[in-house]
Amino acid sequence: MFKIKKICGVLLIWAMMLTLIPVQSNAAKKVKLNKSKLSLYVGKSYTLKLKSNKKKIKWSSSRKSIATVSSKGKVKAKKKGTCKITAKVGKKKYVCKVTVKKKLVKNNNDTPEETTKYGSVSGNITYFYNNFRGNVPDTNAKVILLSTSGSGINMPDFSGSSDWALPSKINEYNEYGVYATSVDGFGQYTFNNVKVGEYKIIILSNGTTSGSAFDNKALYAASLSNFAMTYINGNNAKMLGEYVGYRKYKTDSIRVRENQNYAYGYDFGITYI
Repeated sequence: MFKIKKICGVLLIWAMMLTLIPVQSNAAKKVKLNKSKLSLYVGKSYTLKLKSNKKKIKWSSSRKSIATVSSKGKVKAKKKGTCKITAKVGKKKYVCKVTVKKKLVKNNNDTPEETTKYGSVSGNITYFYNNFRGNVPDTNAKVILLSTSGSGINMPDFSGSSDWALPSKINEYNEYGVYATSVDGFGQYTFNNVKVGEYKIIILSNGTTSGSAFDNKALYAASLSNFAMTYINGNNAKMLGEYVGYRKYKTDSIRVRENQNYAYGYDFGITYI
C-alpha cells in the first residue's frame, strides 16, 4: 500500500512539472514581406525586409525605370508609375506592389504642387493609296518625339535597331525626353503625359517608300541619323537612321504646353512603289 502511494505521489509531481514546461508550437513562423504595397515619391527610398527568413534573397524590379531595388532590398523611386518588387527565395516569390508618385514641392502659399507639368500630342497620319481609295491611314507608321533639351543624349544604347519598332520598350526612356508610338488602323496616334517643352517630331511612314532612299540608301539613313544626333546619342541615332530603311520620313518642331494637346497630322502622299 505504501509503495502504491509513493508511486502515485511521484506521478503527481511529474504531472505538475509538465504543466510548468512551455509548449513549443510546431507551426513555423510565416515568411512574408514587411510591405505588400508601397507608395514613394520620386527620389525617395525604402528598405523592404523579408520577415522570418534566413536564406539568401534575390531582389528584382519589374520596371527599373520606375523603381530599382538593391541586393539588400532598398527600393529607390525613379519616376512616376507602378512596378513590382520581388524577393525570391529558392522557388518561392514574395511580391510588393510599388506606386511612385511625382515629387511635390511647396509654393509661397505652402500649398503642394507638382514639379513636372505635362501636355499631350496627337494627330492623323495618312498617305495616298490610289484614285479609287484616295487617302488612307498609314497604319503602323512610327511617331517619335525627341526633347530638344539634350536629355536624350544620356539615354542608354538600344540593343539593336529593331528596338525603334517597339514603342513599349522606348517608352521606358520617357524620363530622357524620348517618346514613341505607332499609328493605329484609323491613322491616329496619341502621346499622353508628355513633359512640357520643345520637341522634334519624327514620323516614319509604313505605307510609302522614298525615291531618295533607292537612289542612295546609305546617304538617306545618314541624313536622319545626323538630324537625330543632336538630341540622342550617336549609337541610337545611327540605329534610327538604319531603321527607316526605304520608307519616307517627316521631321518638324513642336512645343508641348501644360494641359494642352498639340495636334500634328501629316499625309505622305503617293508611294513610289
